Amino acid sequence: MEKTKCVKFLNRIICDNNLELFGDIPDKSINFVITSPPYYKQRDYGEGIGNERTVEDYIENLCKVFHECVRVVKDNGE
Repeated sequence: MEKTKCVKFLNRIICDNNLELFGDIPDKSINFVITSPPYYKQRDYGEGIGNERTVEDYIENLCKVFHECVRVVKDNGE
């Protein structure tokens, strides 16, 4: 695990584009992930999850996020 990459995430709550941030997080390096993606077409937060053109695109993006959550959470994480 690259410690320098992990330091910027240590003991912080980060609110940003999660699919972009996940690329900076090494595998199995996080203890806990909380996510609350918006419902499809229910809120206008600008671009991002929930504003896709089709419900299929929305589900595809959710699956990408959840896959990354599993990838970065430690085996003993939640």
